[in-house]
Amino acid sequence: MESMAASLGASLVQSPLDYANSIMYGMSVSNMYKLQSAQNSVTRVVLLSLRHLSASERLSYLHWLPIHYQIRLKIGTHIYKTLPTC
Repeated sequence: MESMAASLGASLVQSPLDYANSIMYGMSVSNMYKLQSAQNSVTRVVLLSLRHLSASERLSYLHWLPIHYQIRLKIGTHIYKTLPTC
C-alpha cells in the first residue's frame, strides 16, 4: 500500500515539480517555501505510518530531494549535457 501511495505521490506531485524546476532558479524564498510545504504534505500523506519522522527524514526515506536541491540538480545536469566531450 505504501509503495502504491509513493508512486501516486511521485507521479502527481514530484513529476510536475521536476519537469519545470529549472525555470524556478532564482525564485523568491516565499515561493520556494510554498513548494517545499506542498512536497512535505505529500510525504505526510504517503507515509502515514511514519508521520512521527521529520520532513527531511520522510524525504530521505522516499529518496526524494528537497525542492532547492532538485533545482540545482536540474541546472547542473543541463550544464553537464551541454559541455563538449573530448
